[in-house]
Amino acid sequence: MRYSGLLLTLMVAVLLTGCAQGTLREAPAPLPPEEERPELMRMDIDWWHILVDFNTRAPFHRIAPTLTEQGILTASPLGELVLLSEEGRFIWRRQVTDHITAPVGADARNLFVMTGDGDLLMLDWEGQQRWSTALTAIATEAPLVLSDRIIVQTVDGRVTAIERNTGRALWVFQDAEPSLTITGTAKPVRVDDLVVTGLANGKLIALNINDGATVWEYRIGRAQGKTDVSRLVDVDAAVTVVDGLILATGYQGDLMVIEARSGRVLGAKALSSHRSVTVGEQYWFVVNADSHVLALDPNTLDEVWRQEQFTFRRLSEAVVWRDTLAVADGKGFVHLLDQESGEWLVTRSVDWTGISTAPIVVGDYLIQQGNSSRIKRLSHRPYRFPIR
Repeated sequence: MRYSGLLLTLMVAVLLTGCAQGTLREAPAPLPPEEERPELMRMDIDWWHILVDFNTRAPFHRIAPTLTEQGILTASPLGELVLLSEEGRFIWRRQVTDHITAPVGADARNLFVMTGDGDLLMLDWEGQQRWSTALTAIATEAPLVLSDRIIVQTVDGRVTAIERNTGRALWVFQDAEPSLTITGTAKPVRVDDLVVTGLANGKLIALNINDGATVWEYRIGRAQGKTDVSRLVDVDAAVTVVDGLILATGYQGDLMVIEARSGRVLGAKALSSHRSVTVGEQYWFVVNADSHVLALDPNTLDEVWRQEQFTFRRLSEAVVWRDTLAVADGKGFVHLLDQESGEWLVTRSVDWTGISTAPIVVGDYLIQQGNSSRIKRLSHRPYRFPIR
C-alpha cells in the first residue's frame, strides 16, 4: 500500500510535468528523414543489453549508470543492480528490492539504493544489505555519498542527512513547497562544508553540512501567470561547481554565478532551464526549457551560439564527449554537436521508448540508458573522407 501511494503521486506528477515543460502543449520538432540528417562523423553502438523483460512496463525511468572503480554500475527499475565492465561484460547482477527510483549512489565501500517504498538501503559490494532507513517520500536523484553521512533529497522537498554507520537521521531540512512541482528534484552537491541544492519553490540553498542550518539562499525562479502550472519555478538541476564558483539554473528563472564560500552573486542571466550547466574548455553549455542548446561566454554570459534543431524534444543536459557535445532526447535519440559552432554533426537512435537521463562519459566512450532499460555503449570517429 505504501508503494502504491507513492507511485500514484509520481504518476500524477509526471503528467503535470509534461504540461509544464510544453510537451503536451507544444509538439516536439520532428527530425528530418534519416537520409536527410547530417552525418559528418560516425557514431556506432559497440554493445548493448536490456535489463528488463521487453514486455514489462517499468514505472521509473530516471535511472542513469554510475561510473565506479569496479565498473559501470546501474539498475533496472524493477529492483536489480547490475555491474558491467567497460567492454559490456556482466560482472554481477543482484536483485535487492522491488523497485528502484533513482541512480545508485556508490563509493569504494558501499552502494546506496533508493526504493519505490521511499526507503534508502545501504549495501556492500556483494549486494548484502547493511541497513534500511524509511524516508518520507521517494527520491529521483542519487544520494550524495560522504565519508560519514549520506545526503538525500526527496520529492516532498526534504533534504535529510543520514549517519552512514547506523542509518539514523542526523538532521532534516524542509522549506515551504508550492502546490504543484516538476517531477524529481535537484541532486545535492557538496561545496566545502556546505550542501548546495535547489528547491521546487524556486530557491537555491546552501546548508551547513554538520547541522543543516541555512547559510545562504537565493530565489532563482520567478513565478508568473495565474495557474499552478504557469507558476512552476522548480530548481530541478544539480548545481555545477567550477573554480570556486557555483553555476545554477531554474525553470522560469535565471542562470546564476555565485561565489561558493561567500554566497555572493557574481553574475546572472535570464535563462529558463531544467538542466545543469556543462563546463567546456572554452564555453559553458546549457539546454534551456525549450530544448535549445546554448554556448555561453564564461566571462560575460553572452550567448556565443544557439542550436534550435531539437525544440521541445526534452533534451538531457549536454555532455562534453571528446571533441563533441552530446545530448539525448525524450524520443530516444542521441545527437552530437560541434562545440565551437553548435553545428549538428550526427544522430543515432538508442531507445525507441525514449530517454529520460543524460549520457555519461566512460573513457573514450558514451554510455546511455533508455526508458526501456536498454543500456548501450557508443563510440564516434570521423569518416576517412568527410561526407557532406
